[in-house]
Amino acid sequence: RRPPRSTLFPYTTLFRSPLSAINFSDRSIKFGLRRIQPEQTLFLDLTQDKEEIFKKFSIRSRYNIRLAQRKGIEVLHFHQINKDTERYFQDFIQLIQETSQRKDFRAYPADYYQKLLRQSLSEEWGELFVARYQNKIIGGYLMILFNNQATCLHGAVDYHYRSLKASHLLQWEQIQFS
Repeated sequence: RRPPRSTLFPYTTLFRSPLSAINFSDRSIKFGLRRIQPEQTLFLDLTQDKEEIFKKFSIRSRYNIRLAQRKGIEVLHFHQINKDTERYFQDFIQLIQETSQRKDFRAYPADYYQKLLRQSLSEEWGELFVARYQNKIIGGYLMILFNNQATCLHGAVDYHYRSLKASHLLQWEQIQFS
């Protein structure tokens, strides 16, 4: 059986955790198992021209990226710690915690994200992307750079602003950066 294709990233390979095949009926068992990293990983070949990659997105994905741009979503990109990144750390961590409650997954403690953000940015193996709308952070992704690969390790978007499609624009900006 072929793995499902992503609507945002065409021609990707999807890997699922063996635990995802287990149907958990007991919440105590579900939360007793500890997931170390995300359940799924998508790979995208970035050796192609950016315009070619964009053309291969679904019509809906291209529309959503342009919609976010038209609505005034601004993507900020940080690769080192400064006064701006410190200001956005807490907003990003708050979005992750809200998303984990809404999507029913276990988030790490806030100090884990703070340490990961500070260390990855200070040692220049991390990039923080945040989406800002009317001076409010409504989304963010942490990208880890290692061994000629960029991995979007953690991300979240404010549910109340979901119609602005900030996640699509954030992911497109990360692809262009990579």
